[in-house]
Amino acid sequence: MFAIYTRRIHGAAVERNRKLTELFVQAPKRSGSFFRYSCRIESARVGSKVLWFDVAEEFCDWVTPRADPFLVATLFQLMIEGEPVRVRGDVSASLLEPLHEYMTLWSSWRPGVCRPISISADELLEDHVAEGSDSLLLFSGGMDAQTTLQRHIRGEAGNRTRKIGACLYARGFMNGLEDTARYRAALENAKASVSAFGEGQIPLIPIVSNWQELHTRTMPDSIGTGLISFLHLFKSRFGRGMLSSSMSTKWDMRAYGSHPFSDPLLGHSSFQIECDDTASTRVDKALYLSDKPEVLDRLLVCHDFDDEAKNCGACEKCFRTAICFIAHGQDVPRSIPIDWRACEKKKIHLKTLRDDPEVCREVFLNTVQQNLKHPELAKFRRWYQIYLTKEAIKETLLVWGLRKGLSNDPSAPWAMSGTD
Repeated sequence: MFAIYTRRIHGAAVERNRKLTELFVQAPKRSGSFFRYSCRIESARVGSKVLWFDVAEEFCDWVTPRADPFLVATLFQLMIEGEPVRVRGDVSASLLEPLHEYMTLWSSWRPGVCRPISISADELLEDHVAEGSDSLLLFSGGMDAQTTLQRHIRGEAGNRTRKIGACLYARGFMNGLEDTARYRAALENAKASVSAFGEGQIPLIPIVSNWQELHTRTMPDSIGTGLISFLHLFKSRFGRGMLSSSMSTKWDMRAYGSHPFSDPLLGHSSFQIECDDTASTRVDKALYLSDKPEVLDRLLVCHDFDDEAKNCGACEKCFRTAICFIAHGQDVPRSIPIDWRACEKKKIHLKTLRDDPEVCREVFLNTVQQNLKHPELAKFRRWYQIYLTKEAIKETLLVWGLRKGLSNDPSAPWAMSGTD
């Protein structure tokens, strides 16, 4: 238990002798060719742990000295723990209000799990004006990221077209912390894409972080806080952080860790967070990229890619991406050596049906409306119809069981008294 007194900040006072979580921002230290920016987290409930970001030396001048990235990175876990938070460092004052809105939103999505908490800091600072108004884009080399990069460098995002000042590639997020041949191949693939399409004018910033290692229990709900904390690191240089929307407002608005409603709430007035292309589905993005072979040849969508950054062709991500292309009558890109037989044998489609209803619905509708004859689409159409039927039966049984249970409840207000 911490015996610390803090002044009233952001509408709440942290009382003396109350349990408190503290974030201690550490001085950066050299780690090989990187500099390590770290924060020690002291919690009365879960003890002590250290979150760190390693940044290549050539980009260290762009790193903010403020504690904002660490606050954003740990916010989801802090909401779950539910204790007041004291940041032992400088925090942008205008960040606290949108963070409160973020916490309120997630407490409605995950009642009983997430709750708004009181946040205070040693110093609340006025907004810092970034060196430039360019945007920093999270870039993995996948379909979402490649679509966003192309839309903006080609000026095809209308009035929302942004100047991409740099792209950011993170190790330790969905790809392991080890500096393996596999990671280096994926990094080189991302660098080659950004360099080629940005005509050598857009740098790729490589960073390494143990964020996911510390947040395995809160995934996937906490994905947004992790991704966006990487962007916050470089707010001294950029006025906006961008990430490709992983879900669409067109069909599917279920709660998810990176969401068009919640992600922008992790930014503030001097560093906005923007979800790009929220109206487009993954099927729409496949159509957009289908006439850009130079992009398709560099697509890296697979979590099981090999040491040469080649897609495996037999995992759920490869299967889902492949059906998005054939749902528009397009060929599957050469970069995805899809093995339909292996996917069917492993029943990969069941995971797609369960995890991505948005893609399934649109693939099914395109197949029916356009009368597409691809044999794999015929199979998928049948699988989808069976899936919908099973879900409808489950829902009927659930409602029937609930009603039956209520009708047998003697305490229900409509129950007969049973007296003479």
